[in-house]
Amino acid sequence: MIRGSHRLIEQMDTILVGNLDLEKFAREAVDAYLIADEKLLLSKRIDNIWSKDERRRHRTLRNVLMNTGLSTRQQAVDGWTDATELFKELVGESPTSVKRRLS
Repeated sequence: MIRGSHRLIEQMDTILVGNLDLEKFAREAVDAYLIADEKLLLSKRIDNIWSKDERRRHRTLRNVLMNTGLSTRQQAVDGWTDATELFKELVGESPTSVKRRLS
């Protein structure tokens, strides 16, 4: 019975992850992180990520997404062959485009 329960959960996870719009989820997770702290101005939080070098932006965004429950395992989800493509888009955004998206 326990084994059956584990298999059921694995199958449910596969279905949920298979139907996940990874780009939308990731952008919403990053946006939620940016607006979560009312004590810091939104523009300051954005600058704290996107004014840094690419390596630090990547690391910070990766940590944000891992804190929302995303795994570091690479899987093909919703057209993304791996998380690298998604990170390149997120990391490559300009502070101006992020501010525009959130206003």
